[in-house]
Amino acid sequence: MTRNRYANRRRARVRSPRLRPSTRSRAVIMRCPRRHGGVSRQSGEKMAPPLLLDVADSRTVRLFLRRELRAACLVFADEALHVTARRGTLALARPCGGRLKGSSMRLLLSLLFVAPLVLPAHSAASPQAAGSKVWLERHGEFESFLQAADIVRLEDVGSGVTRPKRAIFAPGGAAGSAIVKDVDQGFDAPRLDSFRAEIAAYELDRLLDLDMVPPTVCRRFQGERRSVQLWVENCRSLKKMGNEPAPDVASWNQQVHRMRVFDNLIANVDRHAGNILVDPDWNIVLIDHSRAFDTRNPTLTYAMTRIDRNFFERLKGLDRALLRQRVGPWVRCSVDDILERRDRIVRAFEKLIAERGEENVIIG
Repeated sequence: MTRNRYANRRRARVRSPRLRPSTRSRAVIMRCPRRHGGVSRQSGEKMAPPLLLDVADSRTVRLFLRRELRAACLVFADEALHVTARRGTLALARPCGGRLKGSSMRLLLSLLFVAPLVLPAHSAASPQAAGSKVWLERHGEFESFLQAADIVRLEDVGSGVTRPKRAIFAPGGAAGSAIVKDVDQGFDAPRLDSFRAEIAAYELDRLLDLDMVPPTVCRRFQGERRSVQLWVENCRSLKKMGNEPAPDVASWNQQVHRMRVFDNLIANVDRHAGNILVDPDWNIVLIDHSRAFDTRNPTLTYAMTRIDRNFFERLKGLDRALLRQRVGPWVRCSVDDILERRDRIVRAFEKLIAERGEENVIIG
């Protein structure tokens, strides 16, 4: 019988006591360079938001990693895991397959010791609070305001490669300011970058009832058409938050799962910790979509492992006519390109359901 080629390899061990069953911690899993953020772990700015996990023992971590990271060629079913409380590391013994090399690798964890959470990570999230999303149930009001409000002045934002401006409105209106973009590079440029994509992302967010993208309209200002997007107050970027733990793990994870699917749908390859905002109620707000809808990128960039039932049904029910009416005028790709990506996403989840069971893929 042929011996396993890994049989003679020395299994790496982390000689540190295991977490006791009574000890619970919240672990922030470091992101994979390729499928979980698209950049290296050394890049502090372009970190994708982590999925959070309540850790009671190494078995919990093993099951989580199998479910969340297997698609990224990081963890396979027979990996031996060892969690250490003192050093805050997760060791993988004898990794096989994928792009892994060598006899062992180690994923860093940020172990933040907290009281046990009643809500498990796989359960349905609680209804999302409004927080800083003042436009909820008032979309039309804010769209009309952004199109007609008096702009007192434009200010430099100080960040962003597209050099957006902050428009300051006259006092007393529905909002105090907005982000204005006029960049408009087409398919003849190395990278598609257009204010039109900002409007398309908002319209598609509305069709899917996500409410993660702030109201965004097209407006002529100083002789040019531009996108005008509501400036969301009292938010911090994920980049500035570091490893601060979310109070509601399930709600946070559901938003992260939604964001990944949405970014794959709109072919957004520019998601990073600087354009993911978080309000005081831990609602995610997504901004900066000028580089989306570039269908020259055929891949689904972000790993998708779970989706909530309501979002999945709305995704499958996207209507071609509504897409042409609401999104079509603002994208350089065709509506058929968007629907083709939608179909690939749906097939990916149907495959996951067949492999893992619906209860391990569909939330709620």
